[in-house]
Amino acid sequence: MQPTESFTFTLAPYGNLLEYRPNPQGDEVERQAKKWAREFLLPLCPSEKALEILLDGRPSAFITMCYPSMSPERMLTWYKLSFIAFVLDDLYCPDGGDIYEPGASKSLLKGIMAIVNGSMKESDNICLQLFIEAWNQTCELSGPGTQKRITTAWTEMMAAFVKEVDLPNIDYSFEELYQNRSRTAMYLPMAYVEYGLGEDLDERVVENADICKLYVLARDHALLTHEIWSYRKEYYSGGALSLVEFWARPGGSKIQEAMDKAWSRVASIEEEFIAIRDQLFVEMADIPLARKYISELEALAAGALRFSCICPRYNGVDHSWNGALSGKFILTPEKTIYPPREQPI
Repeated sequence: MQPTESFTFTLAPYGNLLEYRPNPQGDEVERQAKKWAREFLLPLCPSEKALEILLDGRPSAFITMCYPSMSPERMLTWYKLSFIAFVLDDLYCPDGGDIYEPGASKSLLKGIMAIVNGSMKESDNICLQLFIEAWNQTCELSGPGTQKRITTAWTEMMAAFVKEVDLPNIDYSFEELYQNRSRTAMYLPMAYVEYGLGEDLDERVVENADICKLYVLARDHALLTHEIWSYRKEYYSGGALSLVEFWARPGGSKIQEAMDKAWSRVASIEEEFIAIRDQLFVEMADIPLARKYISELEALAAGALRFSCICPRYNGVDHSWNGALSGKFILTPEKTIYPPREQPI
């Protein structure tokens, strides 16, 4: 039985230290993305209404809000692949009601793993064939280093999705859940930061310990803000596989304590990120690509936070974000009620 009660939590004032830089061509890319989805993805959905509900969640907005330097062509190929994953997540997740079929879900997810690893070149399945076409476009636009890292990220994410099908039925540790949520939610977006640059990162960037630390900080920032704002959807769907739910479960902290834990970590991540970023801008001033990559990591974290706030998928149908990021929030089965906006964002 799904929960029906409402509850509240309060978020402390937000420092807003990371620079938000949406893609300047985002509106046109969102328009083209919706056109493609309506033309090609309807056969994957149980009805036209089901597809429109998915589109109302604005999945393309994540890309346009998080990758300021990515070209329209690259954004569209990334969107095609990611939206197919969105469809799979919504239509085959454990809270998908009559649609949910674990065997079909695992088969499609493993099919995607076969595509990115090169063992499946064509398929009679509409979903997989669309993925193959978009994957081929991605490979054409990627250097060998970028393609290798994107392939690894897709493989990790699909393996985590397969595991997540079984997670509600097993006793898992926080570390196990954290690693799986990182893989399903953030490994792929992080890999596409490099794709958006349009050139391979060289070894001085890939192997730099401080840049690797910034990567982890940006990933965890995006993951934690996702977990805070997606909690309403997860909780009321009855399938709350989230870090917040884990912290708030019986034997753990209450919902307010869980939100405090996540939100305070977001604040500390931003302070640490800025300190390391400023140091690296000086140390790697002779490597323009390093500076650009660091700035793109920052933009992804800032954009992912705002996407979670605007997303109807998390906040309820017809949601319109007022810009508030602190104060008293009310979660209901229908929507998230935000506090009045007190500071510019």
